Formats: sequence, structure tokens, C-alpha cells
Amino acid sequence: MEALETTEQAARAAGTGGQALRPEEIFRAHAADVGRWARRLGGPGIDAEDVVQEVFAKVWEKHAGFRGDSQMTTWLFRITANEVLRRRRRGVWQRLFGGDEEQAEQVASRSPSAHERLEREEEIARLYRALDRLGEKYRVPLVLFEIEELSGERIAELLDLPVATVWVRLHRARARLVQALAELDREEVAR
Repeated sequence: MEALETTEQAARAAGTGGQALRPEEIFRAHAADVGRWARRLGGPGIDAEDVVQEVFAKVWEKHAGFRGDSQMTTWLFRITANEVLRRRRRGVWQRLFGGDEEQAEQVASRSPSAHERLEREEEIARLYRALDRLGEKYRVPLVLFEIEELSGERIAELLDLPVATVWVRLHRARARLVQALAELDREEVAR
């Protein structure tokens, strides 16, 4: 079933006679999306559950102000993206693999394939470090396109940009990601 887009559409589907949904109904319909967006925009180091709670606290405060000018998912995405950015700016967002060496040794000793998992985790961490170097302007469209698998048109709508701008940013983001990965490789060799 396709996600419900406006409180009015959702209300009609829920049989409430077209009255706007309550925040708890919005939560039930969209919490999984908000959590997924938080994880993908913020990376594995973000506490997605906290972001979901904060986003829906804001929805609770402001749901009456949702006029239906945009889709419900657009409104929720913007609140989620702003919350992730706020957390990153304030330094709440934690870096990947922030544990100590003892924890890493425990993980490595648990399973015969721990080495392979660690290599994969390191590669993912490397990718997120490279994505961090892109800046929001390029990282967000790239994550939405490559990971969320949204269309250029949908990304344009979510970010309030012309479609052509989205495609230009995606092209530049890919080129900058390749450069950032190369820089990380050079830095690793220099250590």
C-alpha cells in the first residue's frame, strides 16, 4: 500500500470523514520512513530512534499548521533533514566506531568471519567519511538518489529545487565523492 501523503487523504482512507489525522496516526503511518531517512542522512552513527522521537514531537506541536500545500512525506522529510543537520551541527552526531580497542578485539574474537565484517564496516565508515566531505548541498541529493532510490523529480520536490539543479548536483556529488575517496586513500597512506 502506498504511503498516505496528506492528512486529508489519510483521513479519507482511514474513514474519518476527511478530518485531519491525529499526530499518533501520522506517527503510525510514517515512523518507519522517518527512521530510515534519519539513518541514511545521518549515517550509522546517528541515533535514529531519538531523531524519530524529536521529529514526531515537532509534528505533535505543529500538525495543525500543516496546510496540505505539500505532501505529508515532503513535510516530514524536511523536519527530519533539519533535525539531523541540527544534531550534526551541535556535535551530537557521533562518529562511527567510537568504541575503544578492547571492544574491537571482543567483536573480532566472536566469530570466524569477524575480520570480513570489520573490513566491510571499515569500508562503510570510509564511505561515510567521504560523504561528510561533500557537504549537505551534494550529500543529501546523492543519498536520496543512490540509497533511498528516489527519482530526480521527487528529490527536486523534497528539496524545493528545480529538477535540472538536482541532476547537476548529483553529477557533481559523484565527482566529488570520487575525489574525497581518493583524498582519504592518500591520507591513509601518509599515516
